[in-house]
Amino acid sequence: DHKGRLNHWLGFSVSFLTLGGFLALIGIPLNKSLYTISYMLLSSAASGLTFMALYVLVDVYGHRRLTSVLEWMGKHSLSIFVLVSSNLAVIAIQGFYWTKPENNIVHWIVSRFHHK
Repeated sequence: DHKGRLNHWLGFSVSFLTLGGFLALIGIPLNKSLYTISYMLLSSAASGLTFMALYVLVDVYGHRRLTSVLEWMGKHSLSIFVLVSSNLAVIAIQGFYWTKPENNIVHWIVSRFHHK
């Protein structure tokens, strides 16, 4: 049932959070570049708590519309990765420019909001 799952996940998340915080306090740094144990424990705890919140929102209360963007991103994650890593997404968002790099859609939108 939902309560059993949530209690199980909460136990792991809180224990990871506590242990990671303790290790950070005694001198093991929170360093992503080195992937220290304290960093991994705290990021795992944050992920677990976020997962629990989404589980309650979607599976317990049935609010699927709020997470439809996340569902779409999950279904198309490889395509999104390829578009972002090849800079095609940046080009599509920023757009092509005419004669000067400042003549693009992002600059146009930003200038419209700053003048008002």
